Amino acid sequence: MFNPEFIMGPYSGWDMRIISGQVNLKKKFFSDVLIIVNLGEGYEHKNFSKTPDQWGRSTQGINVHLSCNGPLQLSFEEWDEINYVGNRAKRFLESSCI
Repeated sequence: MFNPEFIMGPYSGWDMRIISGQVNLKKKFFSDVLIIVNLGEGYEHKNFSKTPDQWGRSTQGINVHLSCNGPLQLSFEEWDEINYVGNRAKRFLESSCI
């Protein structure tokens, strides 16, 4: 069984969802932050799709999607936290069969 602490480690306050080959992580810092981690097969989120659109754009080959709802101001500790959970999500995807 999956243990969320594998990704979160010492950090709390993250909302995590695992959706068909991608890990979605959300947390409020100065702004709401969304991180989508996948291994490059593409991801689905709002207007972003694995399937190429009419101009040939897709999320294939993209490993990290990072968005926020406004300016993002972080301390180095918060930046380290984002890197930590992103890297742990990557390790989880590499080691699991979702």
